[in-house]
Amino acid sequence: MDTVLLRLTSEHEKGTSQVVLNPSAGASIVEYSSVAERSRIDWLHPVHDNEGGTFVMVPFCSRIAGGKFNFAGQVVNLPRNLSGEPHAIHGHGFQQEWVVDRTTPDSADLSLNHEADAWLWSYRCEQHLCLEAEKLSLTLKLCNLSDTPMPYGLGLHPYFPRHEGMVLTAQVASHLRLDEQLLPAEIEPLPRNLRLPDGLDLTEHYLDNVFCGWQRALRIIWPEQQRWLVLEASAGCNHLVVWSPPDKDFCCVEPVSNLPDGFNLSADFSDAFAVLPAGEEVAMTFTFTPGYD
Repeated sequence: MDTVLLRLTSEHEKGTSQVVLNPSAGASIVEYSSVAERSRIDWLHPVHDNEGGTFVMVPFCSRIAGGKFNFAGQVVNLPRNLSGEPHAIHGHGFQQEWVVDRTTPDSADLSLNHEADAWLWSYRCEQHLCLEAEKLSLTLKLCNLSDTPMPYGLGLHPYFPRHEGMVLTAQVASHLRLDEQLLPAEIEPLPRNLRLPDGLDLTEHYLDNVFCGWQRALRIIWPEQQRWLVLEASAGCNHLVVWSPPDKDFCCVEPVSNLPDGFNLSADFSDAFAVLPAGEEVAMTFTFTPGYD
């Protein structure tokens, strides 16, 4: 069966912008670009060789150790959902087909319904995307359809084009040191070489780091290309994961609401995850605002 893609387009004074979604592949964003003065600018890394599709993370972000945790007296045992990964990772949404509920030339509504299984709670998740001129907003809404409270985390996993000298700046409070399994070890002050407020070169060396106390705005600058992008998130999204593998042509900067393995962490780790009461819903909005000379 041929893949059916969903396209959002917008015209503006500088040219045109386009967002392309693949509803059958986790509603991933396979392209977010602008064309100005006959030149194309990719704000997110376009998909090729099955890599680079920006996706939402629901009902949790990052890893759950061995796929297991206890909550409210219940044992949850999740399948390991990526080949070669010993932990459950990034939730369900990125591996499911989403339903397209509504479209206009510059917006789309998609939804995903999950029936309780190894994840013991039923839920509905909705995405609303809107392309206004060059600015892209994505609102993620989660509703707990079960009759008991549900632990959860929401987040976004954007892939950005990797160019030498690209810099990330963000206001964060601390660094979460990870162990050899990429699970939490301890929260520590920002190391000198990871001071995001001063600007961090994403291409100098391998990065796989978690930052806490994010103030919900970041800027990525591509100096040689004379362009930048601001990513903002709404309340509740208080952590950042930065992944920059040197052998790839992308970098990931992921706003998330829960810490890695948050469901298993002790009270020493504040803001590790949240709980959604039965029948209630929560929403989170992410906004990309590009700029260039």
